[in-house]
Amino acid sequence: MMKRKVSMLLLALAIALSFSFAGAESLFAASADSFGAGVTKAAPSDITKAGTPGAGTLKDRAVRAGSAKIAAGAKNVGGGSTSFLPENTAVGINYGSGYNYCDTWFQIKPSHSGYITVSQYSSGNIQLCSSRKGGLSDSVYVSAQSATSYMKYVTFGVKAKTTYYLKVSSGGTYMNGIYANSVQYKSTSFDGKYGKSKKKAAKLKKNKKRKGYILSNGGSKYYKFSKKSKKVKIYIDGTTDETLKVVVTAKAKGFFKYKRTIYMNRSTNGYNGNVLTLSTKGKKRTISVNVKVSRLGNSSGAYQLRYK
Repeated sequence: MMKRKVSMLLLALAIALSFSFAGAESLFAASADSFGAGVTKAAPSDITKAGTPGAGTLKDRAVRAGSAKIAAGAKNVGGGSTSFLPENTAVGINYGSGYNYCDTWFQIKPSHSGYITVSQYSSGNIQLCSSRKGGLSDSVYVSAQSATSYMKYVTFGVKAKTTYYLKVSSGGTYMNGIYANSVQYKSTSFDGKYGKSKKKAAKLKKNKKRKGYILSNGGSKYYKFSKKSKKVKIYIDGTTDETLKVVVTAKAKGFFKYKRTIYMNRSTNGYNGNVLTLSTKGKKRTISVNVKVSRLGNSSGAYQLRYK
């Protein structure tokens, strides 16, 4: 009889505790609030298309390639050949008098870690490849004659002093009895401190721009910061050959954890500026923010972060 009473008492206590915890949990949830949040577009990107030659410059080199013999001058090469492409130099490609769509290879060695901007005069595809000519990126359509601004060039994330190849797939443009083309690239420094994991995230400083780049075969990069305020603004900008992904998470006492994913695409290069505003709705709190930047597939590129 005593054992039964003890069992009944324990059961009653267990039920009471269960209700007690359930009540505490719902009370906590009810006391938490959601961040006030919104994303707006910034002014046109200040990650510029540095080094992108105008169609006139590329056409001039293509005309020279088309009017000269293939062997004439170091700045003219034959279609289907392999050669070294100096930085900031437009090199002409002579495909001959008949249409000859082919792959022309250019070895490059960027002087800066960050991103390269590549353009060609004629229509065709450009692909970033390894030192062994294995594809690192997808093949991307580029033409300086395009009416669509982002198709006039392509950007790839690269590491300084590393050997790459650019595979230029085109048949050139017919001029002066010859099919010709021209190609040029420039590297832009866009390197900065980062963390290799959330635990080792690099700290961002208020109102200080943090630059970074993502390689097509590279890992994600992590950042963090804390600010005691009623509001924080995070500025995110980038340039890419395909798509970069930015995940922002935030937390503050009395507020549910916040998470937002922002994608930056090639089609919006030059206008990838985003401003993420987080508000604690008039309550001054310490807002802790983590930022993760990564690539989709074999995309690459560069980005810039800042908060205030």
